[in-house]
Amino acid sequence: MIMKNIVSAESGAAAPSRPLSPPSDRSLWLWVSTGFLLLGLLWAILFMVAHSVQVKSVPIIKKGGRT
Repeated sequence: MIMKNIVSAESGAAAPSRPLSPPSDRSLWLWVSTGFLLLGLLWAILFMVAHSVQVKSVPIIKKGGRT
């Protein structure tokens, strides 16, 4: 009886009430899809920035002199 009380007192509030379960497949797919969504948004932002930049053409100098 005394040993039961000691063991239950030691495992009091610090011990978890239930064992930790392994992560499910659903949470893995959630992380993967979130990563793809984030990468897609970053690609879209990069394409929008590249589209808005003013491009200047540089004339090509032909061989043998200036034009």
